This record gives sequence, C-alpha cells and structure tokens, in this order.
Amino acid sequence: MSLSSNVSSSLLTAYLPAKLQPFVTISYPVWGVENGHRVQLYKKGRNDVHFVIFMTAAFTVLRHLTMTYVLSPIAHRYVQVSGKSGNTKPITAHERRTMARKRQHAASRFAEQGWSLLYCLVMESMGLVSTEQSCWRVAPWGVSNIEETLPT
Repeated sequence: MSLSSNVSSSLLTAYLPAKLQPFVTISYPVWGVENGHRVQLYKKGRNDVHFVIFMTAAFTVLRHLTMTYVLSPIAHRYVQVSGKSGNTKPITAHERRTMARKRQHAASRFAEQGWSLLYCLVMESMGLVSTEQSCWRVAPWGVSNIEETLPT
C-alpha cells in the first residue's frame, strides 16, 4: 500500500466514529508477503457490503454533480441543434418547444458521454499505475508469481 493511502486511512479512522468506519475503509486487514516484503493485504468479509454501498452512492453523487455542474454547461454553450433551415416563416410555439427538447436531449447526451470518457480515463490511468507499481506484472511469455501473491 502506498504512503498516501496509509495516511488517508489513518486519518479516517482517527476522526470518524467507529460505526461509520466500515463505510469508508476496507475491513479485514491481514499481513502478507510481496516480493519478500511484509505488506498489509485484505480479505473478504461481511462488512465489505457497507463499503460497496457507500462507494456506489458516492460515485452516483459524483456522476450527477459532474454532469450537472461541469458537462451540461459546456454542452449548452457549445453543442448546437439545427432547426429548419431555408424557411423564413416565424417559428411557432410548438417548433420552439421541439427545438428546446432537442437541445436538452443533446446536452444530456453530451454530459452522459463526457462522464463515460472521464470515468474511463481516470480509472484506466489508475489501473495502469497500480499495475505498474504491483508485483503482478505479466511477462511476455506468461504469468509469473500471481498465484503466490493472491490474498486468501
């Protein structure tokens, strides 16, 4: 585990009430060996449900806030929806409502796709960094020592 995650978990356990700690920290630490060094690993247990529920809610809120306050304003500013062209008649109220619905749909679609892009970029980058820093590197000719380092 990295130094930053050790610091953040110790801060969480120091300032959070004991009943809230299963929601924001991973439960069931065990000690293991990786590359000849003693490291802290984790095993599965019942309290993991609390952590999964909290993280699901946290990412849902993060998604909503990002889409509402970051991506939707960008979409409303830059995404254009074309209406009828070449027609010099005044636009009726029905056509105005239809164009507003199309503009809202385009902005919503842009925000959804933008969230997917941001999420994938961040999570894939974190996965690449953690893979690079772990001992689970895969050699070009096959897997090496993965079974030995898996938690029980």
